[in-house]
Amino acid sequence: MSFQQGLSGLNATSKNLEVIGNNIANSNTYGFKASRAEFADMYATSMSGTGTNNIGIGVNLAAVAQQFTQGNIVTTENPMDLSLNGAGFFQVTDGKSPITYTRNGQFKVDREGYVVNNQGDKLMGYPADGNGIIQPGTAGPLRMPTAGIDPAATSTIRLEMNLDSRAATTLPTAGPQIVLSDPRTYNNATSVTVYDDKGQDVALTYYFQKAATDTWNVYVTANGAPISTNGAGVPQPSTTIQFPANGGTPIAPVGTVTLNIPASTNGNGAQTLAIPNVQLELSGATQYGSNFAVTDLVQNGYAPGQLVGIQFESNGIVTARYSNGQSKPAGQVEIASFRNNQGLLPMGGNGWQRSFASGDPILGIPGDGNLGSIQSGSLEEANVDLTGELVNMITAQRVYQPTRRPSRRRTRCCRRWSISADRLELRARDGPSHLPQHGRREGQHAAPGRAREQPRERLNARLPRRAACLPRRAGARQRRQHAGLCARDHARLRRQPRRDRQHRPPAGRGDARQRRLAVQALDGTEAYTRGGSLEVGADGTLLTRSGLQVMGDGGPIQVPANSDVSIAADGTVSARGANGRNTAVGRLKLVTPEAPLNRGADGLFRGADGDLPADATARLQDGALEGSNVSPVETMVAMISAARQFEAQMKVLQTAEGNEKAAAQLLSMS
Repeated sequence: MSFQQGLSGLNATSKNLEVIGNNIANSNTYGFKASRAEFADMYATSMSGTGTNNIGIGVNLAAVAQQFTQGNIVTTENPMDLSLNGAGFFQVTDGKSPITYTRNGQFKVDREGYVVNNQGDKLMGYPADGNGIIQPGTAGPLRMPTAGIDPAATSTIRLEMNLDSRAATTLPTAGPQIVLSDPRTYNNATSVTVYDDKGQDVALTYYFQKAATDTWNVYVTANGAPISTNGAGVPQPSTTIQFPANGGTPIAPVGTVTLNIPASTNGNGAQTLAIPNVQLELSGATQYGSNFAVTDLVQNGYAPGQLVGIQFESNGIVTARYSNGQSKPAGQVEIASFRNNQGLLPMGGNGWQRSFASGDPILGIPGDGNLGSIQSGSLEEANVDLTGELVNMITAQRVYQPTRRPSRRRTRCCRRWSISADRLELRARDGPSHLPQHGRREGQHAAPGRAREQPRERLNARLPRRAACLPRRAGARQRRQHAGLCARDHARLRRQPRRDRQHRPPAGRGDARQRRLAVQALDGTEAYTRGGSLEVGADGTLLTRSGLQVMGDGGPIQVPANSDVSIAADGTVSARGANGRNTAVGRLKLVTPEAPLNRGADGLFRGADGDLPADATARLQDGALEGSNVSPVETMVAMISAARQFEAQMKVLQTAEGNEKAAAQLLSMS
């Protein structure tokens, strides 16, 4: 293994460890999305692009793909904490840079009333007018009202009650019709608080007097003063209720009753304003043989109030709550989704920005179509599986250790033997090298060319394989014994079958009978791959991670906008729209080659005789990826064996060079 493969493996494994470390470091970051390193093999090509080296030149980091799966939602005590349950991103802006999209819902209200995150970016949404009506259109920074709510005068009153039909008539036969201070002149009473234009409260009391069978007089007072009187100031009925014989819905009055409430003095001695044209609704009154009971009594006026809290609804509406018990919408959050989330650019601070690959944002309100809903008082945790990341880290470290051995061994061998090898190459131009025969004593020489006539396998079998285990000061006898053991080990190793070579196809050829996915290569031809990491492009085309179009039975597969994609076991691609129904948009073209495939310059496989037919019996698994078929243990064993052979060959060359020097000295002495 050369430096290129070893260094590329080290770099790729190092990047993988960095990705895993980043996932682990952000396992407690709200809204964080885990990433995974995706790798691709590399093959060298000629300048014309027609030739291919069958031996790969290493691995490269194809992409760092973020996994936009739903994280766990945890509840908090802060109503400003928001989480998205489903697809979509919050939109935040600083007013200068492009809009940032985030899943982190840790928001606050700044001193100007804007809803901001920890970076000071403002949450975007639709504003509301003074009456609490949402104004849809172009979204802008959401600003919460800081001032109180203005008072509203009462204009309607709805009274729902039951008057006891068993009650006796209380209308006096002589004198005033009612004496408010004498309970014997009326049957029942109830009260409600209404408000004038200043928001001042006015105590409104209703007195019910049974005048005859199925007939009731209603007297009204404001702060104790009757609102209807005759010229002498005697209270007069504001209305009379006439019930049918069965005691059901009143037959009179028809419609609402208009009350004109005059100015009065409240309990604090303050003068209240007149409240004209108050509509009293009595259609909910009944007269049955049961006790008097008021089941509903409401009016629409209220006093002024101050802002006491903000509540986010599931549809994104921001409701402001006031001290007077009133609430009204103050805005609505707008969220965005993308056809290709993988195309978003991570900007840090739990945010992304759009790019050409992600496509334009699809805007909407929470809960519409495929957009998720908002949960107030909760946050979305990172989708990092800490246990899985630790396992991935251990696996990456196991790959890192054998990957770094080739460069270490190659560096050591080149450092120790590079000078001798250069000298041997120069002498080889002048004549044959003098390689020692096994069993000769040191200083003896073989006839020129004898070593070359020996088979390479026999020469390798006699190499001392355990030289690294010998002490530096070992004697000649110990070295000869050790050389014999090494030769036996080498011969036994060569007789042992290599498991990693039994079923391996020739370099540059794809295995037959292995099912593959059809894609459209950059040159427009149909090619085949086993890589199943897919995504949806900005134009709705189903793509591989490297940007190649995925082929279906009728060509590239197009996915409708704003839809969720699922792939069945037979390769059928379905899109779920806003109506929740799945629609088949195509079927992946899966092939089963009967003959070995040819690897092209782009690393993809192609049929020797053209495009392959689709295999209807092929099956795949959604949500899973096929790992590499490389066995790190077997590869490391093979690498150690090859490195030992290389070191032994260099040892032979060094010995030959030493013998040549000794021979030259003997010749000079003679």
